[in-house]
Amino acid sequence: MHGLQDFEKSTGVKQFKKACQWYESLGRRMAGSGHCLDVFACSLDQVGIAEMHDAVSVTGLPAAHACASSHVAVPVTEGLGMHVMACNS
Repeated sequence: MHGLQDFEKSTGVKQFKKACQWYESLGRRMAGSGHCLDVFACSLDQVGIAEMHDAVSVTGLPAAHACASSHVAVPVTEGLGMHVMACNS
């Protein structure tokens, strides 16, 4: 497992840049097809949300990503609730 310092220095994370490029390409294909990527995750360095950031951003609104230390953290629970309500309206 890698920490935030590894991502910032690009040491010990050999596949990070390749993964970022792949997800950015995936995001462009998704946006071109009219799809949106939303990610709700618990830990930045455990699930690959850092690599997915470009894919989430490039797919446009209402794309969102929320990351917290727990799935019951206020940003995640409130954000997910608002997101579901917005998608249903």
